Amino acid sequence: MEQSLQDICREAKYQAKMTAQDISDNSDVPLSSVNNFFASSSKMPSIYTAGPICRVLGVSIDDFFDIHPIPDPSLEAQLEHEREMNQIRARAIRHKNRLIIGLMILLAIALAYGITLDIMNHNIGLF
Repeated sequence: MEQSLQDICREAKYQAKMTAQDISDNSDVPLSSVNNFFASSSKMPSIYTAGPICRVLGVSIDDFFDIHPIPDPSLEAQLEHEREMNQIRARAIRHKNRLIIGLMILLAIALAYGITLDIMNHNIGLF
């Protein structure tokens, strides 16, 4: 026979050596609701009661109900596309930076050549 959520919480409460008052204080659930949760007559507690109690006791409701998130394949594809686009952008930026540096070097060479011609030929008067 499978254990109920209350049974699992009762076991966790026993192992943690917590009283109903401790659980009430830490979960902000009224003491009467905590007592009702652990009562044998309680068959279907509200999630607003069970959730905070389980949190205090360290019991996972997701594990109890076997809830596992299903990854969205379209989201994964979109993330992969974004990663590829970021890599392309990074390569483009590196290429642009190299081009700018190359043009700056050419400009410096042309400027040095012009200054050299100006110094060697006083008649031309570039500068």
